[in-house]
Amino acid sequence: QRNSNPKQYQQKGNNNPNNRPGQSSNQVQNNQQKGSSIQSNMTDSKRNQLDVMTHLTQRSNKVFVKANEKAKELKNTFVDSEHLLYGLLSDSQVFKLLTELKVQPQLVEQELAKIYKKESNQNPPQISPRIKQIIEKSLVVARKLRYEFISPEHILLALYEEGEGIGARILVNLGLTKEDIN
Repeated sequence: QRNSNPKQYQQKGNNNPNNRPGQSSNQVQNNQQKGSSIQSNMTDSKRNQLDVMTHLTQRSNKVFVKANEKAKELKNTFVDSEHLLYGLLSDSQVFKLLTELKVQPQLVEQELAKIYKKESNQNPPQISPRIKQIIEKSLVVARKLRYEFISPEHILLALYEEGEGIGARILVNLGLTKEDIN
């Protein structure tokens, strides 16, 4: 029970009314120092990644949710470019763009189905380094086009430009060019 009479604290040698009974001024000071000097374990790299992720539109967030769900369904350790391409197909504007470019989204899904690898990971999938690069590149693409936020179209272009992942190779194999996507 806390006694609200400051004189009683003083009588017990506790001369600070903010101290708890039985707690010395030094203990309170140490606790205050600890609280004010809490250091974040977050690295600059992680802070940067979070900053980039705050630039996603709602549509882009949905793309990443779908990509994550697919990686989780396959019990994959990482969300990679094939999952991202799958997520992009769920966006109506990307779906429409691919259709206009004479690339059937169903064909993309068939190509993806051929290469999916099932794993036995029980933990939530992590974002692969390749996806981190694609996200960062998509922000650059968005900014070049004078947009503040990353839309799925920017992600599609960055995925294509990355060039090495499965997602990019499928787009190339289906005959897409950078000019088509631009």
